[in-house]
Amino acid sequence: MIKKNFIVLYVIGVIILFGTGCQENLVQIKGVCTYNDEPVEDVIVTFVPQEDKPSSSALIQKEGKFLIVYKAGVNGIHTGQYSAFFDSPSLESKPNKAGAALIKKYAHTTTGLPFSVSKSSNNYRWDITD
Repeated sequence: MIKKNFIVLYVIGVIILFGTGCQENLVQIKGVCTYNDEPVEDVIVTFVPQEDKPSSSALIQKEGKFLIVYKAGVNGIHTGQYSAFFDSPSLESKPNKAGAALIKKYAHTTTGLPFSVSKSSNNYRWDITD
């Protein structure tokens, strides 16, 4: 009986450790994205890591405002170097001129736009220029 209880507690501990361990190192980033001094609107950006880490994404909305999401219900992104790829969030969406230009430039490339995340990246002003 004691051995069975120990195994159950051990499994629960492992689940808690690994289930939350990845999320505790996430950097919470919200900000504004512009392209050539114009706010980007109605665009989704996917941050693909250059290291062995999970990707994150953000929906860039009105006035270029965005919040990076790690997974459903969990905001944030791991520190490190990323390639950012831009695309339309749906077939019905209508990105503005700045958003459409970023999609055209970075949706179907192999390199994406470099994006760096550090622990101090919380409020981000992402000014992209040609």
